[in-house]
Amino acid sequence: MKAVLYIGHGSRNSSSNEEFHAFIKEVKPHINAAIQEVGFLENASPSISEAVAACVEKGASELLVMPVLLLTGIHGKEDIPEEIAKMKERYPNLLFQYGRELGSDPLAAKILAERVQEKHFSEDNSKKALLLIGHGSRVKESEKQLSELSNLLKAELNSQHVFPCFLKESSPGYQVELQNVVESGYETIYTIPHLLFTGIFTKRIKELAEGASADVIHCEPLGFHSKLAELVVKRMKGEF
Repeated sequence: MKAVLYIGHGSRNSSSNEEFHAFIKEVKPHINAAIQEVGFLENASPSISEAVAACVEKGASELLVMPVLLLTGIHGKEDIPEEIAKMKERYPNLLFQYGRELGSDPLAAKILAERVQEKHFSEDNSKKALLLIGHGSRVKESEKQLSELSNLLKAELNSQHVFPCFLKESSPGYQVELQNVVESGYETIYTIPHLLFTGIFTKRIKELAEGASADVIHCEPLGFHSKLAELVVKRMKGEF
């Protein structure tokens, strides 16, 4: 029997975990699998091992593990696979399949464009810069993915002034890129967090922009948009 395990990062903030559960509830009706469970990598329950056990108890014979992660990174490349390797040893008769992160996709670009347009953006001159801000990772592939996504966003907004950057570990860094666009003469700067939640990272984005000699407009994060649910379904149907 087919089963799906949706893996979220997990948060100490219970409302964030509830938001993830509500999001996956939107996805489930579109997936042809009798068993569908949620598990978290850390900070929340059920854990990955608890969620796999629940799938097995319900009769799963094959399991698609779907990491609900925006870009590739250590969690998707190492942390989750390490947990799944342990589960393979525990359940040798269970066939595991590992999906891929959401990555760059036109659906994600449409959500980001909507977030910018919520702030009444229009491409009426070249003095508006848009900073697409990712979390950052030691996995270099994330830089390529965000760059590809920024190109898709350019097409959506009909603007050539979209600049990808990261809060940590990857380059270019957000603070450096913010200074670059200010020095280049942009008068209005839109920050676009490529993140699922508001929280410490969105707060950091705002703090680092304080005192900038430009008008800085902060957009909402990507978030759990209905089009993001479409993207999860799209990725999964490519695996089944």
